[in-house]
Order: sequence, then structure tokens, then C-alpha cells
Amino acid sequence: SEDDFTIKQSMISGMFAGLVNSLVLTPVELVKCRLQIQKESKADAYYKGTVDCTMKILAEEGLWNGLMKGMVATILREVPCYAAQFGSYYLTKDAFARRRGVTHQELGAPELFVAGGVGGFFCWFFSYPQDVIKTRLQVARSSEFAKH
Repeated sequence: SEDDFTIKQSMISGMFAGLVNSLVLTPVELVKCRLQIQKESKADAYYKGTVDCTMKILAEEGLWNGLMKGMVATILREVPCYAAQFGSYYLTKDAFARRRGVTHQELGAPELFVAGGVGGFFCWFFSYPQDVIKTRLQVARSSEFAKH
């Protein structure tokens, strides 16, 4: 008997990982995106760095409407993309194991490397469209939504 997850367990694990990851990733990506879209020179930029950006967002927009802005969009990106990553990683390992007549644990580094690459591809394949939406939500200032 093999001590490996099933495809269903792998995908559920990925979904849970995506959900938990969203709690940390939302404020990190918000600050990153806000810093990336600045067009001014560093001396004239509104945000002077990571800490300054974080503090200004908290002061001007608050924790939930500011720093955690885009969390739902991040969750909608992370949950399916990690399910796809974990699921495709499992299926690729399974295909290699079946072909060789071995267990998943007996696979070598090259096979695991390829399985990881396949997992990464499917992660980004499913996350990229939602990532564009998430980024647009995060870089917009709250006042911009009031106009629409």
C-alpha cells in the first residue's frame, strides 16, 4: 500500500494551502503592486519604500479596506491555482510511477523535477487571468471606486 495522497486529497490540500496563503499574500502583494505602479522618481514618489507604503495604506485606508484589499480576489486566484498545481503534480507523478511500475516514493529527482514543472505551469495557467483582476483591484485607490 502506498503512503501517498489520492488526487482528491492532493487537490483539497492545494485548495487549503491557497486559502491560507491568501492571508499572508494579500498585504504583501498589495504593497508590491502599489510600489510597482509609481511613475515618479524615487525622490518624488508617494511611497518611499515598503514600510512607508504599508504605514500610509494603514493610515489612509485602514486594515481591511486598505492592507487586506483584494483578499477575495486573491482567494479566488490562489484556491483554484493551488488545486491545479497539486493535482497536476500528483497526476504527473502517477503517470511516471505507472509507466515504470514503481510507487511515487521510488521516483527519481528528474521525474519529480518534471512533475514540479508541470504543476507550476498549471498553477500559473489557472491563476494568470485572476491575477490581472486582483492587481487592478489592489492598485486602485478606494476613492477611485466611489466614482463608478
